[in-house]
Amino acid sequence: VLPFELNDVLPFEVEDAVVDHQPVDKTDTLLRVLAAAAPRARVETLLAELKSCGLDPKEVSMGAASLDGLRHLIPELNAPGPLLVASIGVDRTDVCVLEKGACTFARTTDGGVDLLSSGRQVQLGGSLKRTLAAYRAAGHPPPSRVYLGGDGALYAESMLPWLQETLGVEASLVAIPDRRDPNAKTKKAPPTPEEVALAVPMATASPERAAFAFAAALAARGAARGKRVDLRQGPLAYTKAMSSIRGQAKRIAIAAAPVLVAFLFATWARHAVLAEEREMLQTQLAEVTKDVFDEETRDPAAARDLLEGGRRIADPLPKFTAWDALDAVSAAIPAEIQHDTRRLSIEVDDESREGRLELQGLVASLAERDTIAANFEAHPCFDEIKPGPTSPGPNNTGLNYRLEATLHCPGDEPIVAPDDRRSRRNNRSRN
Repeated sequence: VLPFELNDVLPFEVEDAVVDHQPVDKTDTLLRVLAAAAPRARVETLLAELKSCGLDPKEVSMGAASLDGLRHLIPELNAPGPLLVASIGVDRTDVCVLEKGACTFARTTDGGVDLLSSGRQVQLGGSLKRTLAAYRAAGHPPPSRVYLGGDGALYAESMLPWLQETLGVEASLVAIPDRRDPNAKTKKAPPTPEEVALAVPMATASPERAAFAFAAALAARGAARGKRVDLRQGPLAYTKAMSSIRGQAKRIAIAAAPVLVAFLFATWARHAVLAEEREMLQTQLAEVTKDVFDEETRDPAAARDLLEGGRRIADPLPKFTAWDALDAVSAAIPAEIQHDTRRLSIEVDDESREGRLELQGLVASLAERDTIAANFEAHPCFDEIKPGPTSPGPNNTGLNYRLEATLHCPGDEPIVAPDDRRSRRNNRSRN
């Protein structure tokens, strides 16, 4: 059933994809699932790269949806919610929405702490707002709380107020529990239903531990039972026995210890160097703005506003949306033409401000098809009109035709550089 349902919404052929799902909610008459699909060739490439490094993963998870593994470590994430978990890394941001501990929405976008460090927090904030708007547009209620993890948690003092102001939702750190002593005889009492329902933190939040939220989620996800999204399906399914790996567990642990120590030391050193460099650059910025503008500021965004005279931020929404394209298609078909629409596909990328349109229909003659094509060409936002093949209609009545066009309005330029833009398939508005 899933491949058939996904056939019209995937940007690639479902026959060439790996499709899987995990349950979200179940009633007597309804089963809600979270579906995932990825090109099979891409999964094969990933497995080949891991194999060349001597790794053979038992399962392959799917982006931001993996963050639902945190519910096995943090009891408060099993509350009715919805609760939004945002893992802001160095150059990517993963967002996962949980309802009663189940992932109901997930999205990964480009950009993270690097945007904040370069003074482009507006771009990161716009991406988070669009993600939240997409979740709300699906008919979901607003999240009751936002939990921050990833590299952004290392700057919790500034990130949490910024997140709360940007999304309008109370924000806090992901309370990753501390490592427990396996020889400890005392056990902590499980949380009460009231604590879980009220989302009371069960562990003290630590920025250092919250920075590894994604790693903790993957680890907990692999240790938990139950059906979950796994892209190792069909011919790609995991078949190798784990006995040989278990036999080398002691050696692996011994070898991993110095690597972990080196990694922790490198992380600490990098953080210390970056903090010192940031303080030095902010001091220089304050001195320069004081000398040039007679107004001291340590905020890069405020300094840019002073330099550019308060340049207005570009509108994050395109001027020509899918709804505008639908209106243009209706206007391009004259009233005197009897037209039967068989298929209409409109895709518009919010960031690149470009898209494509495909129209399949039935008209009386080739001349009527050419009239519609000419009206498309007359529209300023329709480019590269490509008439497709034609065929006789049912019972040799009328003419089946197809028209394709590129969507781009003059003057509606992208708001971000191409190298900073997420793949267009992840941010398209579709009708």
